[in-house]
Amino acid sequence: EIGRRDHFFAIGGHPLLAARLASRLRERLGVDVPLRLIFEAPVLADLAEAILENQLMDDATVTEAAPAKEPTLAAAPTLRTLIETQARRAPDAAAIAAPGAAPLCYRDLLAQVDEVIRVLATWGLGRGDRIALVMPQGPELAVAFVAAALGATAVPLNPVYREGELERYLTAARASAVIVPAGSGLAARAVAARLDLPLLEIEPRPGPAGRFTLGPRLPVTPRPVDNPGPDDVALAIHTSGTTAGPKVVPLTHANMAAAVQGFVETFALRPDDRALGVMPLFHVQGLMVVLTSLAAGASVICTPAFDPTAVFEWMEATRPTWYSAVPTIHQAIVAGAPQHPTVTAGHALRFIRSSAAPLPPAVMVELERHFAVPVIEGYGQSE
Repeated sequence: EIGRRDHFFAIGGHPLLAARLASRLRERLGVDVPLRLIFEAPVLADLAEAILENQLMDDATVTEAAPAKEPTLAAAPTLRTLIETQARRAPDAAAIAAPGAAPLCYRDLLAQVDEVIRVLATWGLGRGDRIALVMPQGPELAVAFVAAALGATAVPLNPVYREGELERYLTAARASAVIVPAGSGLAARAVAARLDLPLLEIEPRPGPAGRFTLGPRLPVTPRPVDNPGPDDVALAIHTSGTTAGPKVVPLTHANMAAAVQGFVETFALRPDDRALGVMPLFHVQGLMVVLTSLAAGASVICTPAFDPTAVFEWMEATRPTWYSAVPTIHQAIVAGAPQHPTVTAGHALRFIRSSAAPLPPAVMVELERHFAVPVIEGYGQSE
């Protein structure tokens, strides 16, 4: 028998049932229940109070609203406008972080982004040009990805690809240039030379996470920067190739702005949230962690390649409030959790997200048992 003090998730509730509950309340009672309320107030009595309070706030907003004006069509946002909004709100807030490094604030993030865009412009590259990023995990890649997406079109690729794979992906994506770390990326360098593509290098700089120099900068006066609009492609990513060969998926700024805004609203992301980035940025899940964090005015902790032991050290040192990963990473965390009881007991996580493949029910149960937070699944982010 279910009582008023029962916990929705403790009696068998899960994210899909939460969405179904919200839909059923809307259909049967005409009550609009934001999904976040079920996660914030999972005890049924508390949920009822939260729903009532939410309705009263909505009614007050309607009552106090100014007289209606003629409707106007607002310009669709781009990724840049979303991030600039947060930079204006809190320019000194942490945006890009990394274990053991000082965070890069929103003001400095946009300054680094604009510097990258200016260097690309000396090569005649900008809006509509596809910039391939063949780099290892870390804050430099995250910032370079944001810069390429805001000023051109970002094409993140797996840095362990061999020459043949890189040539195939660069050709399919119609890449205009390739960015690699200084002193490495031999396969990417060889392919860029073979395809006659401009090659630019990133050299990390001392200071906050994600600071670097991009070069070479050509000694020319660049054309004026033409910022991409909502219908321009922000990133071109490859599907996993589950049903056939991997395909290039072009995602516009309007696509991505809608996706990240929906994510921010659904998960009630706040400026004080900190995402632990354990997914590679050539995977759409890793990219979404970065973009949704920045759209929320929050921060993302950029880690090196996933390490099943170091992840608990990162959780303890950086205090993330959420992370998103594929099932294999969740399985590794579940396997290591018994050896790190102080981390699982004293973490700051609000929720855990899983995507890309079905999460085995036993793994979901163990994650929620160890961390005592809801695990939420999602699919089809590339498409």
